[in-house]
Amino acid sequence: MVLKKQKPKSALVESINYRLSFCYKVKKSDKTIKLKTINSLNVEQIKDYIYNNYYVKFKSCKTIKRDKLLKDLVVFKTYKEDLEIKIKNDSFIKDIFTLFISILGIYVSITSILQEIGTNKLETANNGETLAFIGFAPIVILLFSVIWAYISTDKKSDSSRLKVVYYGIHTLEAIKEEMDRKVTY
Repeated sequence: MVLKKQKPKSALVESINYRLSFCYKVKKSDKTIKLKTINSLNVEQIKDYIYNNYYVKFKSCKTIKRDKLLKDLVVFKTYKEDLEIKIKNDSFIKDIFTLFISILGIYVSITSILQEIGTNKLETANNGETLAFIGFAPIVILLFSVIWAYISTDKKSDSSRLKVVYYGIHTLEAIKEEMDRKVTY
């Protein structure tokens, strides 16, 4: 029987595998426990994970596994980058939609004015309708922007989740620095 020599896994492959297997236990009732990945955690669960697995152990001088801390730090940093990309993409979509409404308003206004000039009715009541439409487009844009801002800053939004992930990263880095300081002294 010949044993094949296995190639050692790189740190990147290990961190990707760890991220996929990163699970958080959510107690549904007394008996059932559901495992969640970091992408499906809500804000409170992320806070609880950091608090229970690191902050409480660190304050009570219990040992924290350095490998687990580093892997969780990598998971949170990559998740932070994913959230930042998603937020930028959402912002881009909003900007395109706002631009589309603006261009549509300008187009309708210009064609309406050109029609009125062509028929010499520039001084009639239709001019008021054109001005009303010109005034209506910014109101629609403003309304859309307000609704978008409310949705994007809601407690369940990616922005609030990103804040908590930043909190987690800073907490884990502070604990790691403190662990490094204790080892060097």
